[in-house]
Amino acid sequence: MKKIKIAFRSLKYYGKLNAINIFCLALGFASSIIIIGFVYQEFNYDLQIANSDNIFRLVTSSEDEGLTSFSPLAQSINADYVEIEDAARVCFYYGCLAFSVGENKINEHTTIFADPNFFKFFSFSLIEGSADNCLAEPNSIVLSEKASKKYFGKENSMGKQIIIGKDRAFTVSGVYQDFPVNSNFQGDIILPLNQISKMTQVWIEPSWDYPSDIHTFISISQNTNQSELAGKIRNYLSKYVKDDPQPLHMQSIKEIHVSNWLTWDSTTQVNTNYLYVLLLVAAIILVISSVNFVLLYIGSATRRAVNIGMRKVSGASNFILFKEQLLEILVFISISGIGGLLLFYVYNNILTAHISFLPSIYLIDFKLIISLTIIFAAISLLTAIYPAYLLSSLKPVSIFKTKKKTMFGKTRLVNLLVIGQFVL
Repeated sequence: MKKIKIAFRSLKYYGKLNAINIFCLALGFASSIIIIGFVYQEFNYDLQIANSDNIFRLVTSSEDEGLTSFSPLAQSINADYVEIEDAARVCFYYGCLAFSVGENKINEHTTIFADPNFFKFFSFSLIEGSADNCLAEPNSIVLSEKASKKYFGKENSMGKQIIIGKDRAFTVSGVYQDFPVNSNFQGDIILPLNQISKMTQVWIEPSWDYPSDIHTFISISQNTNQSELAGKIRNYLSKYVKDDPQPLHMQSIKEIHVSNWLTWDSTTQVNTNYLYVLLLVAAIILVISSVNFVLLYIGSATRRAVNIGMRKVSGASNFILFKEQLLEILVFISISGIGGLLLFYVYNNILTAHISFLPSIYLIDFKLIISLTIIFAAISLLTAIYPAYLLSSLKPVSIFKTKKKTMFGKTRLVNLLVIGQFVL
């Protein structure tokens, strides 16, 4: 505790220089947290879905185009394989549908049509209604929390009617929490899939004669060998499709956002090359920030050296001085870490609310926290060891010489750090 007090006393003694040093490192930490958090979020879409490891989309093409499924596929394949526990179909419609509640008339462009088991299958949270039957009736409609407020304000929307088109009345049978930002599913209105051909120009072919513009998902049991099942169903369509049946593939729901080999309707897919570039940028920022911290800390050595020299003359060993310097530097870095977290909070709760193009970090889970802790612990140690060693190894004779010579002799590593920093 006494040594920590000495470290804080040093912080006060070299006030301006330390403040600059700590703030710059905190800014580097905050920037890296934002970038790493964003990349982690992009790689973990729909992680909040229960059993997401065992949910797959069935796709029939490896081309970045075309229709991906057949209408009877979900029911048929679910019945034929015991490894498959359930199946669900989803279709995204981004044409215009006219919705009205009294005088409140709105054109919707993000409507999802889905099978009755949609909420049970994907475990999306319902605020009102039952996951078992909220889409069971042909005239049922389920609203997002945002859409419910948009149409009915603060009133309870359950059981109330919404007119679609001229006179088609639908009854609100459920209200769900808005989809998370890091979800492949985005939309404020969900309607029964069997209504899509009656309400839009999208035709769902009930037979195996033609593919339909729908997505078919399956949920497999926990102990299923995914590779074996993928091999079994590869030629499944040849049983029903006469003209040139395509191989059937299983695509994990967690890979949809980061795998561009087949299009997805609801959200923009990401090019993973950019994510890796961002991780490289985060690493560069951390390196530059750490090198900057080391150089500024060493830059204050002229003032620190006298104290170190006096202690060496009094009998302090290199090891004791090294530990004290290391502790002092780690205290400074810890303050920078706290500052980085505060800057991240300001970014994620204030800046993103006022600047629309800044991405918010929503997915902060145990894995991310552990990963960031390990990264910053390693960076802290690597940043602290060199200046602590350099200062503790100073010789009293070189410190108290009157001639203007560098106390460190040939500090080639310092030169390399400066050059490397500017290169980055």
